[in-house]
Amino acid sequence: MGSKIKNTVMGLALAAGSSVQAAGFALQEQSASGMGNAYAGAAATAEDASTIFFNPAGMTYIDGTQAVGALHLIKPSAEFKDSASIAGAGKPLGDEGPDAGDLAFVPNFYFMTALTPSIKIGVGVNAPFGLKTEYDDKWLGRFQAIKSEVKTINMHIF
Repeated sequence: MGSKIKNTVMGLALAAGSSVQAAGFALQEQSASGMGNAYAGAAATAEDASTIFFNPAGMTYIDGTQAVGALHLIKPSAEFKDSASIAGAGKPLGDEGPDAGDLAFVPNFYFMTALTPSIKIGVGVNAPFGLKTEYDDKWLGRFQAIKSEVKTINMHIF
C-alpha cells in the first residue's frame, strides 16, 4: 500500500508544471496614460488610442481621431556576484564585472480614427519585449557571453 501512495505522489509531482520565469524580457511601458495610473485597469479602460495595445475593442468608446505616443527611458541593473567559482586549468578566473545594464529608450505610438460612428481602425507600434546586457572582457563569464541583446517591435493593425 505504501508504494501506491508513493507512486501517486511522485506522479502528481511530475504532472504539476513548473512556472516559467520569462518576464525579465517584458516591458510594461506601453503608453504614457497607462503609466500615469500604474496600468491599473489598462485592459478595461479606453482613455485614448493606446487602448490598441491592451484592448483594441476599446477603440469603440473613443470619438474622432487620435494619435498618442511616448518615449520611456529605462535603466536596468544587472550585477553579477560570484560566491564560489574555481578557475579552470590555465585560465584566469576574471572579475565580477561592472553593472551590465544599459540605458534604453522604449518608444510607442498609436493612431486611431473612425470610419463610421461604430467602425474604428487603428495602428499601434511598440516594443513589448527587450533586454540588453554588456559586461567587460575581463568578466568571469566572458567565455559564455559578453554582450546579449533581445529586441522586438510590434505593429498592430485593427
